[in-house]
Amino acid sequence: MYSIDGYLCRALHWLWKSFEVTGYRGSSHSYSYWINSGNGWQRAYPETTGYILHTLSALYRGNDCREKTQLLPLIESQAQWLLNVQQPDGWIPEGKVPQRQYRPSVFNTSQVVLGWCKVWPLVDDKTLCEGIQRAVRWLWDCRDSDGAWRRYVWKGNGTYAPAYYTRALWAVALSIPLLSDLSLRNRIKRDLPASIAYYAQCVLPNGMFRDMGFQPEQKAFTHTLAYVMRGWVELAALGWNPQALDWVARTLDKLWRDYQDHGQLAGRYDERGHGDYSFRCVVGELQLAVVAYRMAELTFQQEFAKMGHAWFEYTIESLRQRGFLQGRKEHLSSLKWNDKVVPPRKVIRIRGVPGSLPLWGKYQPLRYPNWAVKFFIDACVLYKKLKES
Repeated sequence: MYSIDGYLCRALHWLWKSFEVTGYRGSSHSYSYWINSGNGWQRAYPETTGYILHTLSALYRGNDCREKTQLLPLIESQAQWLLNVQQPDGWIPEGKVPQRQYRPSVFNTSQVVLGWCKVWPLVDDKTLCEGIQRAVRWLWDCRDSDGAWRRYVWKGNGTYAPAYYTRALWAVALSIPLLSDLSLRNRIKRDLPASIAYYAQCVLPNGMFRDMGFQPEQKAFTHTLAYVMRGWVELAALGWNPQALDWVARTLDKLWRDYQDHGQLAGRYDERGHGDYSFRCVVGELQLAVVAYRMAELTFQQEFAKMGHAWFEYTIESLRQRGFLQGRKEHLSSLKWNDKVVPPRKVIRIRGVPGSLPLWGKYQPLRYPNWAVKFFIDACVLYKKLKES
């Protein structure tokens, strides 16, 4: 087994640095020596800061972090920062912050809700519950009559309903027990099946999904394909539409055969399942490993763990050979902190996880996105868990 603890520690250090460079006002969108001005770090990105909190909260509650108490002040401060970013109507803005003019985003709001829902049991903060409720009410009011989201979608001019918004449904379903407004809670329980039914229409017999890309009639990066799949897996785990596990199993089987035939996963796929093998979407590969691991946990079928191990080990070996996530090995317990939030020292030179391989590939070219490291940590934790069991 790879020295996962070492990689996990370095990844967490990199992620911590992404908070430090913004003054602990969110996690920096990405690092790029070639593109970003100044010190190479971009502005904070609320969307991914939200679901990074989902990962950090899981680390805090698990057994994979040696000094849990060092994580809690960071988690609390970033949850509060997101409450400050939240607009009075409940939505989270599109894009990076700060910016001159804010626009609402359904997906970004939902991903922040995911993080908040995971944070809430750790802090039991009334204002956090209120923020979740405002966000979920706004999300649910934005749906069209058929249960889909088309307004405040990144692309499509109000006519496109991406299939990967199953991740937004997951966030809403996860929030239900935290909603104090019983009328809102009951309305979601009543209407959620209609939204699930709409996105179920995107499931194709060949294992792919209609409208799974960022834009209409565009090939989907494995990043958004994995978004679709993870949304279905977690909805099933919460008891909504268990049939979705069969759909995800079919997609995983198709991708596994594709991986064996080509020796790699494509960077993106069209709805017919035809791949673009000119690059690898590293983020998507890590996400697909996580999906396979979650399927193994839910179905107790070892074939899914085998897929996850193969994809994760292939990805981590590619990163190791190219020097990514290399740097000084330090456990968090060896670092000095104050009473609040102080970052690890001497970790600036640790290279993150790229969006693509080669580095100039079509997904987030020449960048190290913060969410790539987030999904790397998720995959590390599940890899350890399933390998040891």
